[in-house]
Amino acid sequence: MKKINEINDIESISVFHKGMALGYDRQKNVLFISEDIGDVIYKVPFRRNLLSIIENKLFSFDNNLYVYDEILKEFVLYRESLGGGRVNIFNGNFIENKYERQDKFVRVTMYKGKSNIKLWEKSYFNRISWFCRDSYLYVTDLSFKYIDFIDAESGEVRNTLHFENPPISRFIYHYEDTLIVSLQIRPLEEYILLGLDAMTGEEKWRVESVNDIYTQDPTNGYLYGISGNYFQVIDVRNGNMLVHENLSSEKEKYKIFFQGQGCLSPKGFYFKDNHLTCKFGLINLQTFKIEFVTDLNLPTGVKITDMSYHNGRLYVEDTNDVLHIFAEE
Repeated sequence: MKKINEINDIESISVFHKGMALGYDRQKNVLFISEDIGDVIYKVPFRRNLLSIIENKLFSFDNNLYVYDEILKEFVLYRESLGGGRVNIFNGNFIENKYERQDKFVRVTMYKGKSNIKLWEKSYFNRISWFCRDSYLYVTDLSFKYIDFIDAESGEVRNTLHFENPPISRFIYHYEDTLIVSLQIRPLEEYILLGLDAMTGEEKWRVESVNDIYTQDPTNGYLYGISGNYFQVIDVRNGNMLVHENLSSEKEKYKIFFQGQGCLSPKGFYFKDNHLTCKFGLINLQTFKIEFVTDLNLPTGVKITDMSYHNGRLYVEDTNDVLHIFAEE
């Protein structure tokens, strides 16, 4: 790979939109980074909030919802919070979520389209927020011990699942009509994946002896993960383990340790190694051999925090808030 740029004082890369990689710097600017040349094209001052792409537009929010105006090159108010909660868009409707801390419940209000007309408003006790996967709506507590499966037409609870022993690990995945929940049996050692009906919560399949974290291919939903010596690929439509490949000889050959989540590209699976020095490499998904390993030559103690891939570019972030941008050749 060829390194095309290095950008300092950057917190994260959040989304990709219209040829730009977007993230934040420490001064609370939204950075617009050209995917072509890897340079910061411009900065937009804005408070530190999440960025998301909805209906092919760039949004950010505190409680109010803001949309990026490409002519003015600034975020403008798109929808003001009516009830003091956080506004977002769900299935073409506005939805507002407010946590009442003192009484320990979350109030969720669904509005008709972009209007102020309430379709429904519900309070869910001992819950803190809603989340969605595609057109499916859920309410949960902070630790994900409970997931309420919500009828988005009425706000009624269809089903509640309780995950405490074993608890949900850090990640919940989704593909089409399946919600995939990762359960932690023994931290960093043993996990189970459950495939649930995304509407009702009914268990469709389960896979044992899986990794603690996966990268999902958005085109087919497959989960790709590497932990210890084993690389796995799981088909989430039926829970089939498509690949369970022992890479111990590859680890020994390149003197590397696979650590944490990687990212996918058409050329393979990118992984990181923070064990002794900071390296990243590529696994060929046809041969399951390592194509190459690159040492970032970072100062002692600096680690890779995150990696993302888009349109032939690999973005590697480190603990010094430096973004390293590489181009595939």
